[in-house]
Amino acid sequence: MVFNLSAPREEPSSSRVIQSRFIYFLTAFGLSWLFSYFTALAEVSEGVPDVPIDYSLTADEWWGKHPLNPARTGDAVEIQSPEPVVALQPSGPSLQEAIDSLPSTGGTLRLAAGTYEGGFEILNRANIHLIGEGEAVIRGSENFVVGSSLNHDYGAFCEAVFHQNPAAVKALRELPTHNIYFKNITFEQSPVRLGACRSVLFDGCTFHQPENRDEGAVDGNGKKVLRWYRPLPVTGIMGIRGIWFRGCEFSGHHANAYYLDGVQGSGAIQCTFAGADRLWSNAILLFTNDDLSLDITGDGNLDPWERRDVRYYVVDGCRFGGGYRRGAIAASGRDILAQNCEVDGKLDSFMVINAKTSGKEIYYEAFGTIARNNRLEGVQAIITAEGASNRPEKGLPDWWVWTKYEIGKFTILNNRIGPEAKPLREVPRDSEILGPHRIEGNGPQGG
Repeated sequence: MVFNLSAPREEPSSSRVIQSRFIYFLTAFGLSWLFSYFTALAEVSEGVPDVPIDYSLTADEWWGKHPLNPARTGDAVEIQSPEPVVALQPSGPSLQEAIDSLPSTGGTLRLAAGTYEGGFEILNRANIHLIGEGEAVIRGSENFVVGSSLNHDYGAFCEAVFHQNPAAVKALRELPTHNIYFKNITFEQSPVRLGACRSVLFDGCTFHQPENRDEGAVDGNGKKVLRWYRPLPVTGIMGIRGIWFRGCEFSGHHANAYYLDGVQGSGAIQCTFAGADRLWSNAILLFTNDDLSLDITGDGNLDPWERRDVRYYVVDGCRFGGGYRRGAIAASGRDILAQNCEVDGKLDSFMVINAKTSGKEIYYEAFGTIARNNRLEGVQAIITAEGASNRPEKGLPDWWVWTKYEIGKFTILNNRIGPEAKPLREVPRDSEILGPHRIEGNGPQGG
C-alpha cells in the first residue's frame, strides 16, 4: 500500500467525526471493562496480604477495601506460594525438619495425604506455606507460629517487654513472623499457638478437638478425680495482626473455637462452627491484651497499634451451630463487623460486646460494632452490650479503681430474628451504654 502524502485531504463530515468518536469510546470502554473483569477473576495475592490499618476508617470501609473480601471480586483471592516447593510424605522427614530445611527466604511444603505426628514451630521466619494434598492431618502436639522464643511463656514475654529487653520489644513492634499460610490441613488434637506474628491465613483447614479425659488423675489429697482436657484449637496473644480463617471448620470439645487477645485487622470468612454442648462458652473469643498496651516507641503517646484492644475484626458469611453458653462472638474491642452469617439452633446472643477496663489509666472504647444481614431466628438478642464494673476485683487493694470504659454506638441492620428477640440488650453495670445507635430492619422478615 502506497500513501500519497501530497494528495488533497478530504475533510470528514461532522456526522462521521461524531460516529468515529462514539465507536472509539465504546471500544475503549469495552476493553477496559473486559480487562477489569478478567483481572478480577484471576486476582492473585503474592503471599498472605499484609495490609496496614487505616485507623480513620469505619469497620465497613476497612473491610470494603480489603483484598480478602470476597465481595470485591465475587470469588476468593488466590494465594501465590513461594519457591522452592518441597513435597513431603508422612514417612519422610518430620514437619520441623522440613521447615528448618527451607532457605531463609522461605518456601512451600506440599503435604501428601496421611497423618503427620508431632508438632512444629515457625520461629522468626517469613514466607512459610504448608499446603495439604488430599487428606493431610497434623496430629498430637502443639504447634507454634511466633516471632520470639519468649512467646512460649506469656509471663516471661511481658516481663521482658516491661524491662525493655531489645529482642522482646523488637518482636512486639515488628511482628517479624509473617506470610504464613496453611491450606487444606486438618489439625487433629493439635492446637496452634500464635504470638508476635502477622499475615497468617488458615485456608480450608479443619480443627477438631476430640474428647480427652484422664481417668487416672488424682487431686492434692490423693483422691482419684476425672479431669478433662480441652485445649483451644487456636490461641493468639502477645502481638498479633492479620490473623485470618477462610473456609475453615471447627468441631469437637473445647471452650472456644479460637481465642485471640489484642488482635487487629483480622477475621473469619465463610467458616463453619459446629454445634456445641454446654462446655462451650463462645465460638469466637476476642479480648483486649491490656498488659501489653504500652508505649513501645517511647514517644510519649499510645498510638492505635500500641493499644492492644480488638480493632477491625470481621466475621463474614460464617455459620454457627447452637448451644454456646454465651454467644457466637464475644469481644472487648471496637470496629467489629459481623455480616451475612447464620445461626442454626438456639443461642442467647449472637454477639456479646463487653467493656474492658484498665488499671493503667488507659481509656478503651467499644464503638463502631456493626451486625447486619444475618439470619438469627434462634437467638434471644443480636447484641448484648455489657458495661464494666468499677468495683475492685478480688485480691486487689480497696483503693484500686479500674479506668472507665466507654461502650455503645451500635449499628444493627436487617437481621432476621424471631418476634421476641431483642436487637440490643443493654447490661450497663457501672457504665452507660452510649448512643446514638442505628437499629433498623430487624425482625422475622429481616436478613
